[in-house]
Amino acid sequence: MPRPRHRPGNGPREIGCLAVAVGVALLLWSAYVPWPGGRLDVQPPAAQLQAMRPTIAGLAVVVGLIGASLTVWRLLTGIPATRTRLAAPAIVLVAGLGAFVETLPRTFDRGVDAPAGAATLTVATVNTLAGRADVDGIVTLVRDRRVDVVALPETHRPRAAEIVRALERAGVGGWSAFTDAAGGSVDAASPTPTSLLVRERLRATPERAPGSNDASPDGARGAFGHVRVRLDGAPGRPLVAAVHPRPPLVRRSTGPWRDDLEALEPLCRRADTIIAGDLNATVDHSPLRELLGAGCESAAARTGHGMQATWTGGPLGVVRPQIDHVLSTAPWRAVDAGVVGITGSDHRAVWARLVRTGG
Repeated sequence: MPRPRHRPGNGPREIGCLAVAVGVALLLWSAYVPWPGGRLDVQPPAAQLQAMRPTIAGLAVVVGLIGASLTVWRLLTGIPATRTRLAAPAIVLVAGLGAFVETLPRTFDRGVDAPAGAATLTVATVNTLAGRADVDGIVTLVRDRRVDVVALPETHRPRAAEIVRALERAGVGGWSAFTDAAGGSVDAASPTPTSLLVRERLRATPERAPGSNDASPDGARGAFGHVRVRLDGAPGRPLVAAVHPRPPLVRRSTGPWRDDLEALEPLCRRADTIIAGDLNATVDHSPLRELLGAGCESAAARTGHGMQATWTGGPLGVVRPQIDHVLSTAPWRAVDAGVVGITGSDHRAVWARLVRTGG
């Protein structure tokens, strides 16, 4: 008489696998999961892990396919499998594949064409790692890409002046420099100051960026240095903002990080606005997605460079998320963009050529 085949139950291992699968799915789609104070992705550790969403999505697809293949093999060989064992790889595979597909448009070039005679601006952002980035590398970037405006997070005033002198010695034209440190020292080398360089022919006029003690809803709040200028010499007199929101390093810093990004939303609702800097957020983070939904457009994502990493530092440097951005509002649209390595910095530079599509 044949012995009855054992039908496995949902033991601790199966339940654990299912819990991990659900956790991976929640992480990959945390920007859509409601949570007190916003979305799940603004809570640690999701805020930090969300920066690696494309990598996690790719790994989830691989793991899900392996798990699904093993489950099918078990069924084909007559080995019983519980519903939990069937569900776990399916959840990981579907969540990973969906997230991977969602990122694909960032690799497609959808930039606009610049008509003959149209007004263009080339904008770049370089986080100089408290002024330690190679000046010659910045000069080369400006010369080769014909950059008109350079946002320089973590750059104090003496370093900005040194870069201006180097540009002028290299024959790259005259430049004006502006620096802010959100109430701190603009002359001390630290992550706090942010500088902005503009070609003199654009006639930049500084505009006050409301700070943390300003009641205006259009404020920079407690962000690192925040510099704004009006380009009186450019069509449409665009407003350019060099920004550096604080990073979500630990639990107590995720709130200020979210606030700094939310404070930029009024700029995205304005026409003729350009934002450049180290935003410490990827387009997978819900606070940055809200900026895009408010009217800003990512030059890198629009021109097919939305998967090129810009941050190289820290213990997770191999992953290298894209946290440096050039954003613009209508009628300024991206024609081309790219990422360039700068010696001495833990960030890579982002540059974007923008065209004014309106009259």
